[in-house]
Amino acid sequence: MNRFFLLLGLALLTSCLQKVDLEVEQIPHQLVVNCFFTEGEAFRVHVSRLAAYTDLSDRNIPNARVTISANGKSLGTLTYLEKGVYRNPAILPQPGKLYQLTVEVEGYPKATAQDSLPHPVFIDSVTYTPKAGKYDDGLDYNQFSVWFRDIPGKTWYSIVIIPYDIFSSDPVIAAEGMTGEDFVSWFAFSDTLFSNQFYGLKINVGDYYRDVDNCKILLTSGTYHYYQYLKRLLKHDSYSWEDPFKPYYPVPLYSNVKDGLGVFAGFRCRPYNLDISNPDSDE
Repeated sequence: MNRFFLLLGLALLTSCLQKVDLEVEQIPHQLVVNCFFTEGEAFRVHVSRLAAYTDLSDRNIPNARVTISANGKSLGTLTYLEKGVYRNPAILPQPGKLYQLTVEVEGYPKATAQDSLPHPVFIDSVTYTPKAGKYDDGLDYNQFSVWFRDIPGKTWYSIVIIPYDIFSSDPVIAAEGMTGEDFVSWFAFSDTLFSNQFYGLKINVGDYYRDVDNCKILLTSGTYHYYQYLKRLLKHDSYSWEDPFKPYYPVPLYSNVKDGLGVFAGFRCRPYNLDISNPDSDE
């Protein structure tokens, strides 16, 4: 679980480095605020400033007032730790509450955002199939079928299989515009095609991970803001692998921060461990 959320955290911390086609004096004077939160873990908020690509000075802001409220009632402020990170170990998110984040820094517009924890969705079982198919070039790939039951109401997800990079031809993933055999670190998808049903999501991995005996599958339920940010980030990052001679169409990162940039989003996840040295064993 740590690998994915470490990658996600690094993406959050570097999201303000996106190159923009603006003159330096045209860069908006805004805060960049990022926080993914989940049950049982204290809110951890990163605060920086929007800066031009050529501005190499420190973007982190150490003097912000960061406040968390729940259902309109203030829960307290977060303390600055280091490198733009604020935290208060006494303030932990709980299900059923709407949280609001407020960030105030002198000289900047007040940045606010709100979100809640989604309902959890747990993996029921996983089927691992070695040499499930072949690439176009004839090489083998292996497949995980991840079975889970969608819950009533609109639900959004992400999936990661550690330590693999993954690809998929599953119709649920294809519906998100992700097709072909390009490897990625995660997929983000909605329950549009399997709402309130028991579903087996098919995820493929290369057959060259021969020294891997155990893997960890992270099926995460997230809010709409969580889903939109991850989906947009995946499309944004995919341009780094595009043909350099093709026209470049930048994908702006998703933001739900009012009068600022960034994301404030809740998620729930319970890791599922699988011993693939014996495909019939799971946990």
